[in-house]
Amino acid sequence: MNNQEIFDTAATHLIKQGKPGVNRHGDCLYRGEGGTMCAVGALIPDEKYKAFIEDMPLMDVVQGGYIPNIEDNRADALLNDLQRAHDNDLLDYDGDGCVAANFDTWGNAMRDIANEYNLNTNVLYDALKEAGHNVPS
Repeated sequence: MNNQEIFDTAATHLIKQGKPGVNRHGDCLYRGEGGTMCAVGALIPDEKYKAFIEDMPLMDVVQGGYIPNIEDNRADALLNDLQRAHDNDLLDYDGDGCVAANFDTWGNAMRDIANEYNLNTNVLYDALKEAGHNVPS
C-alpha cells in the first residue's frame, strides 16, 4: 500500500464505521468492541490480527508485519498521524459521557494530514459528504 491507499482506506473505514474503535471505557484500540477498528486497525487484516498487539506501540505493530505491503518510506509517520487523528480528533464524548465521534474536528485533522503528505482528499470528502458530514473547507 502506498500512502494514498493507506489514507483512503483508513478514512473511508472510519466514516463507514461511524464511530471510533474503542473499548467500553473509551480506550482506543486497534480492534474495539463490536468489531470496531481504529484508523490503523482497519489496515490490519483479520488473519494478521492478534489480541496481544493491543499492548504494542504502533511502530512495533508496523515492524512486526501486522500491516502488510507498506510501500512508502514515510508510511510510519503517516500511520502515526492517522492514529493521533483517531485518538485525539475523532474520539469525543456526548453529554452523558458516552463515546461519540466528532467528524468535523476529525475531518479538519485529516485534511491537514493530507496536505502534509501531499495526498488527494477526494475519497475523504466524497465519503464525508455521502455520510452526511461536513466537508472541511
